[in-house]
Amino acid sequence: MDQRITASTCFSLLQLPDPDTLLRLTRLSYLAQLIRSGPDTLWAIVRADRPYADMLSDDLVWLYAWVWNTCSLPNPADHWDAWHSFIKAFPNRFKGLCKRARALSISQHTVIAAFDNLHCALADLSGSRAPVHGALQTPHTEICLPCKRSFPSRVLWAGHAARCHGYRSRSFLLPEDRICRTCAKVFATVGRLRRHLTAAPRCLAHWGVFQPSAAAARYQPHAMAPPTVVPGHTVPPPAFDFSPTVSSTLLEALQALCDCTEDEVWEVLESHIEPLQTLRATVMRWKDDGPFSAWRSETADSMLLLLDPEVVAESRQPATDKAGQQPALHPTWSQLCRIPMTHSGPCVSRSLEQPPHHILCHYQPQSLTVRQATAYATWVEAACDMCASCAALAAQQPVTIHCPGAWIVFHAMMSHPFHRNSNARLGAPAPRRPGLQLRLSPGWQILDVEDAFASLRDFHDVESIRCCACSRAFDGAPESAERAWARGLGGVCYRGEEGPDLGTGGLPEMEALRPERESILIPKSITGDNPGPIASFSYGCDDKRFYQ
Repeated sequence: MDQRITASTCFSLLQLPDPDTLLRLTRLSYLAQLIRSGPDTLWAIVRADRPYADMLSDDLVWLYAWVWNTCSLPNPADHWDAWHSFIKAFPNRFKGLCKRARALSISQHTVIAAFDNLHCALADLSGSRAPVHGALQTPHTEICLPCKRSFPSRVLWAGHAARCHGYRSRSFLLPEDRICRTCAKVFATVGRLRRHLTAAPRCLAHWGVFQPSAAAARYQPHAMAPPTVVPGHTVPPPAFDFSPTVSSTLLEALQALCDCTEDEVWEVLESHIEPLQTLRATVMRWKDDGPFSAWRSETADSMLLLLDPEVVAESRQPATDKAGQQPALHPTWSQLCRIPMTHSGPCVSRSLEQPPHHILCHYQPQSLTVRQATAYATWVEAACDMCASCAALAAQQPVTIHCPGAWIVFHAMMSHPFHRNSNARLGAPAPRRPGLQLRLSPGWQILDVEDAFASLRDFHDVESIRCCACSRAFDGAPESAERAWARGLGGVCYRGEEGPDLGTGGLPEMEALRPERESILIPKSITGDNPGPIASFSYGCDDKRFYQ
């Protein structure tokens, strides 16, 4: 069973928002209550707390990024009064906007989860490995000498030492009850007192200077009560032979050695289970104590060189993610190798439904209706599943995926859609078809899907345009977005012939053709001043021209 479950997959399966979205929605709900019934004193407190006030402003801007296209409200960064009046007059409509943003964020995680699963499937087929975020990248700072195993943190080492070697730290052994004998605080449990001693070295070093009263010793706080100070009196510190950085037992064992081999000294070090920093500090103390000895100095230097996880460790404990760490919401897909494919044998044909007209971006908020976002997320899931299954089948025989508006052809020497040099792209048509290619800053992009021009209407990053069929480049791009696009449409090849010269002053009215296989919609009254969306080109018209 595949256990590679990402955060987006969890959010998609559970239909729950991510923690950041949940916190934003909670703060927006609190802001709505504050606007409707908040007293002036509370408003003054919020206004004085500028970080929190800026956080509320950012939450409103985040909400606007999800709903700006489906509501008539202006940008809250510049029109706070309009949002204040709207929230106060229409609280239920504001709740509806928050619910819409919540649903859109869940659909976005569904899209990310679909791409994650496709990437994992292609990685398994190509033999690529995802980058390891564990032992090989995290520096190891602790080592267990008897086991010759290194650890990336003190916590992991302490757990191993306690389970396998009976190690108990001083903060674990000192407490007899729930009262700290240094700061006079009583804790709800002994475990909390031990964690307090671990986090407060001063209390650990000066343990025993406080003596609680009889009433304080009998005090039983609630299990959820915070630490409180109890009555008592101070006493002289006990004569503990303790140093937070030096092991007294190990130091005594080293001081008892005299003119022995380095192996015997190493056996003494292995017999004492202590953190690596404590072992090194104890060896340095042993080196500096007493009169100078060449044997002790040379042996101590050798031991310090050996007390290194990179030198002694024969195995490495992999790092574990922190439970409180927020998962990354912006995925990064690693580079993959080529997928094994064949061009021999009968070609298998698969069909995929036409993609929706609206696309939900997977890395930033995008304003759509919930129905449009759900439709796109559902289509992406089906498309990724089909691409993964066809990629697995392409090793035995050629596979073709037919989809009106977006399709992929798998054949020999063709890599996967995540490869930067791949000539197959998810949502891109096969070569030798009518259409245009625009040279953008990231690379060539084929524009023959519906509403493609709407997403690139500014054309700021366009470098050049060429025909998909003959790869002939059109000069002049990108001196004008509308002119470059019109010149490209006029020169697109179809069945070896060129279309009509539409000029550069704008496009005349066009009518929908009657194609042989795929129906298209051609917009009317597309002028140079307001180009609007350009629909997909036909793939099999009776006429040899694109437009009548």
